Amino acid sequence: GSTSFDTGARGAAVFHPDGVTLSPYAVSDTFAVLKAGDSAGLKLHTPQGPVWTDGKGRAVAATLPAYNTGRVEIDSLSLPRNVDVLNGFQEVEASRGSVQYLDFSMVNVRRLLLQARTADRQWLAQGGAVHDAQGRFLTTVLDAGTIFLSDSKPGQVLHVRRGGVTHCVLTLPLTEPAATGDELYERADALCHEPTLS
Repeated sequence: GSTSFDTGARGAAVFHPDGVTLSPYAVSDTFAVLKAGDSAGLKLHTPQGPVWTDGKGRAVAATLPAYNTGRVEIDSLSLPRNVDVLNGFQEVEASRGSVQYLDFSMVNVRRLLLQARTADRQWLAQGGAVHDAQGRFLTTVLDAGTIFLSDSKPGQVLHVRRGGVTHCVLTLPLTEPAATGDELYERADALCHEPTLS
């Protein structure tokens, strides 16, 4: 007439200067605390096996090979669509008994596929050079006035040049904040106006 319950847990908790991070594996004497942006659920491959970031973007590489190269890598398929990682993997040679801190730099981006026309409603000609307001080259105009921007901002001003001369100027018609969803990029239409003389 009695009832018994059994519970079990496996893994470890690592206390570090920024808080506590859980590990699905037992932690050895040589390990690393990982930081990958602020997103939860990012998958990282470690020498011990895969781990996932917590709500603060942290995870633990439970074991690193002492005095040998250990590699930690972000699984790019687990990244949100609006995030680019600046360093997808890191290698470390740790001495035995050390704790390594590895930070993967990540940036939020807003990709845009722009369909641009001139003021008289003609597609922008293919091959035009697209520069930002500071004169930095960004990309070129593709077929049918298509401009792909790997990162864009509302109100950003673009100059389309042909033969080194500004042909027209357009302002990105974006809303703030960015639309949410699983799309790899946003789509928008824009008019490219003749530059004003000053």
